[in-house]
Amino acid sequence: MILYIIRQQVEILRRPLAAVVLSTLPRRSSPMLLLLHWHGFAVDERQRAPPADTADRPRRVAVPTSGLQFNQAWTRLEQLDQQMLDAAWQLGAWNLVREEHRGCETVGVSDSEAMACHQA
Repeated sequence: MILYIIRQQVEILRRPLAAVVLSTLPRRSSPMLLLLHWHGFAVDERQRAPPADTADRPRRVAVPTSGLQFNQAWTRLEQLDQQMLDAAWQLGAWNLVREEHRGCETVGVSDSEAMACHQA
């Protein structure tokens, strides 16, 4: 399912994919947030068209991240890990990182952990 969604987005945007993030709560069937970070630049569509007699090149900006929420039923986080690993393998990933963090408003955390959480 995750691989299918990623492939659809790659096909639609026709941009190289730089990174993928999947985030959810550790509660069965919680909604998932899939972030797709694109590599490359696109013409800034907010820029006014330059006068026809100038040779100015259009301004290029980084392609923004795509955020998708989906509600696929799942019972164990290991299921999601397996789907992400499968997607990464099939898409040719060479650097995988799995991180797990507590929420930023957790009572009793150290000052440094709270600061790092809010900066992330």
